[in-house]
Amino acid sequence: MVAQQADTSLLANDLIDGSDRRDRTNLPIRTQLLLIALECWSAACAICLLVATCALWIPSANREIPPIPLITACVALGPAWDVMALLSLTLGLFGLSSCSVWTLSLCLIRSKGEELPKYAVAAHATVLRTHLLTLRPSNLYTVRRVSLWLIVAGGMTLVLLDQLRLQAWFFQLLLFCLVFLLPTPELRLKWLQMMVISIYAYSAIGKLDYQFLNTVGQDFLQAMVRTFGMDCQNWNGTVRVLLASGFPICELMLAAGLCFVRFRRLTGWAACLFHLTLLWLLGGQLGHSWGVLIWNLQFAVQALLLFALPTARPGNLCFVFSTIGKHSLATDLTLAEQRVRWFAPNFLIQACLVLAIVLPATERLGWWDHWPSWALYAPHSSRVQVWVAPHVGESLPIALRQIIEQSTKDQPENQVNTGIEIPLATWSLQVLGVPVYPQARYQLGLSRHLSTIIHDQYAIRAELRSFAGRLEGGRTIQELFNADQIHSASAQFWLNSQPRSFRSKSNSP
Repeated sequence: MVAQQADTSLLANDLIDGSDRRDRTNLPIRTQLLLIALECWSAACAICLLVATCALWIPSANREIPPIPLITACVALGPAWDVMALLSLTLGLFGLSSCSVWTLSLCLIRSKGEELPKYAVAAHATVLRTHLLTLRPSNLYTVRRVSLWLIVAGGMTLVLLDQLRLQAWFFQLLLFCLVFLLPTPELRLKWLQMMVISIYAYSAIGKLDYQFLNTVGQDFLQAMVRTFGMDCQNWNGTVRVLLASGFPICELMLAAGLCFVRFRRLTGWAACLFHLTLLWLLGGQLGHSWGVLIWNLQFAVQALLLFALPTARPGNLCFVFSTIGKHSLATDLTLAEQRVRWFAPNFLIQACLVLAIVLPATERLGWWDHWPSWALYAPHSSRVQVWVAPHVGESLPIALRQIIEQSTKDQPENQVNTGIEIPLATWSLQVLGVPVYPQARYQLGLSRHLSTIIHDQYAIRAELRSFAGRLEGGRTIQELFNADQIHSASAQFWLNSQPRSFRSKSNSP
């Protein structure tokens, strides 16, 4: 039995690490299989999320909301680039999920189910026994790494071509793929745990402010107490704010509990319960989109695979410093000789991961975007409010006109005549199935697009609003009174706010 488990562990090493070294890992086979299962689960959820938000990824000249590249150099690129990048991403996701399933099946077959948990034995696919045993581990290893690089390359290209694609779940996918490229299971487990802990921590910190506690947090609280037949609208304001703060405090407690070995497995189960509760709250009570629900389900299972079920204990907070050392960050561990190579792939990958963990701390300074900082359901983000004159309403895109008609039908006529507010968030959800990118830079790009299709530079105005203060919720407001001022305001941003040039100028009939 011991010999069979050792043989299975070596097989997992060969399949995932592509090496004949026999001292590569000290992780139990159960934990290695859980890491492989996490790769499969991440790829499967990404495929589901791509399908749920397909309008965002498929290029179309008839799309009402134009793609706004992340950098100016991509503005002139045509839709063929989107197609090639999407093909690369799709091939990579299917390749990664297939390799993970094959690897799990081979390991389970070799182990014959001994000393493995019941859920792993149940996952043993009998239909795969007949042909998977003939596959060579080196082939699976090569396909797996090529698939991961295809995902990273295709995903980064898609984001460069349209910054709205930098959804929080997609950013997490790219980071996880970089972690999966690291050479040893121990290193992958450490970085995955650090990454998830940082997500919980930054998400909680982003919500502990005036805006969340008095807006979105109140919506969450009202939806929760309504289940018990209560209405919190008449409760004391201070009490309601304190109760709303329970949501980010729970996230902060999860982040703290996952940092310590003694509480890690229990906190992993608590994180799973937390996301299942969010599934019920966001889906059953607030009617959020499929993308939100799928991502929360992904986090629930992810908490089990990373924290609740593994038997390995890589350590508590001190493993952050042990990971970033001479023998991991600056060393190419795929080499037999442990030589320092400061430009080795493993060094560059881990340098990117360090930045992904550190840079969200600069979000409130305006140096890092809100979604990559895990500011989720945090309404303090910078934004743009846009108004157009009523006489140019017929020039607007069809879906946007329908949204405006629905939202203004109960408003007094004199209020409508002063200007029609453009609901950018609702427009994005209806046309693309995703929330509008919570960044003033991107929303200014949408304003620029609208200014080009109404053909009257004085029929549009906008307000550029900074992120809200943490304690009082105040914002700095810059007023833009015509199309020229809207275009000129783009110069204050480091990144691009100009829509792609191949888009059609109008979607009006």
